[in-house]
Amino acid sequence: LYNLVARRVGWETITGKTVANWREKNAKVQYVGRHGLTSYRNEKAMQVRRTAPSFPMYYWTVDGWDVELLYQTKTTDKDGHGVTTYHNRPTVVVILDPCTKYPVGYAIGSHETAGLIKAAFRNAIKHTRELFGDYYKPLQLQTDNYGRGTLTPFYEACTGVYTPAAVKNAKSKVIEPWFKAFNKYCQLYPNWSGYG
Repeated sequence: LYNLVARRVGWETITGKTVANWREKNAKVQYVGRHGLTSYRNEKAMQVRRTAPSFPMYYWTVDGWDVELLYQTKTTDKDGHGVTTYHNRPTVVVILDPCTKYPVGYAIGSHETAGLIKAAFRNAIKHTRELFGDYYKPLQLQTDNYGRGTLTPFYEACTGVYTPAAVKNAKSKVIEPWFKAFNKYCQLYPNWSGYG
């Protein structure tokens, strides 16, 4: 397209190699247009290498995960017939302390809800009493953006500093690699569904 305009205006034309050179020089600029903003954030944007906190209770991260373990559910359809489905997966909300990759609290349900998240926090706070003899909350908390509007006051009450994760950026939460490692234990069960 440039050459069409260049010939008309009287400019020098360019070759395909020139275009390739400029594409390489400006890869970050054109990457968003070719692959999308989410892919750019995950692949090309600045990657911050973090280290785990040096002490427990400094930082907790929270996320929900559809566990790769299938189970069956029996329901009744609108005609009153019993229907059994075999592709259901439980959801677990885990509160992880990245210092030692210790799951401080969890809650299991059929799908992620605000109530399930609150149950996981209740479990975590109770567990701190079992561990330390009294109730404690972490210095910093990071969550994804699920229910951010309604759950933000709850999150802020559970910690000193609340930090929501970047939208559509799985790398911003250290709990994602933990789920991948934990999934290896699920492989031992006959109802394991695989990855993804």
